[in-house]
Amino acid sequence: MNRFSVLPLTMAASLLASAALAQGEHKMDHQGHKMEMTDKCALPMGEGVINALDVKNAKLNLTHKPIEALDWDEMTMDFSVEKIVDLAAFYEEEKVHFMLKPAKDGAWSVAMMCSLEIDAGAHTACMKAMSEEQARITAEADADCAGAAPDAGAHHGHH
Repeated sequence: MNRFSVLPLTMAASLLASAALAQGEHKMDHQGHKMEMTDKCALPMGEGVINALDVKNAKLNLTHKPIEALDWDEMTMDFSVEKIVDLAAFYEEEKVHFMLKPAKDGAWSVAMMCSLEIDAGAHTACMKAMSEEQARITAEADADCAGAAPDAGAHHGHH
């Protein structure tokens, strides 16, 4: 499927600004799994396959590869999804990159998501937007993170 779903950054900025959290060492337990963030200038990113979508309730189930930043093994999990992610633009069994952020309930929610099943240029543009939003959120939470945008081309191991 050849489509492009980059989220408008202005909308993302207004919706995520209130949720920016200090990203110092961050430990939680989510469904019995250790969650630890030690890089205060990064939000965890992952790669996975969508198993189920609940557009109405802004939830999804996905099987993700290991997420080193959280010390998570490969597993299948349910996530709430931020309103800026248009779940209707995705489908079951689609491969995706996603960015997580701490949710109010002590879990993690999907803050942004990019399809891996689009052309390389569109995927790169989506990942760049995700990286810029990640940098904006963390810089807002901690002035020491300003300018710490990860390289959007640094992701690997997909397709």
